Amino acid sequence: MISKDFILVFVSILFEIIKFAIVARIILSWFRISISSGLSQLLADVTDPVLNLAKKITPRIGMFDFSPVVALIGLDIIKYFFLYLLGH
Repeated sequence: MISKDFILVFVSILFEIIKFAIVARIILSWFRISISSGLSQLLADVTDPVLNLAKKITPRIGMFDFSPVVALIGLDIIKYFFLYLLGH
């Protein structure tokens, strides 16, 4: 049987990996890196579902896209909700 502690750690690490990928994608967007590169494609595959959802609820202000910020905050809220439900 899988212990509750294992599930708590797994959920926490999973959310942190997704948040790290979003931050890495933000930083890489400042440089001219081909979207077809392996790292860029991996980051896009991991972060696109979360960022696309955030883009639907976040208006673009000029040339600034605040969807990554909304996604990071949303991921934290969801993570703490899951941890609360799991009894941590």
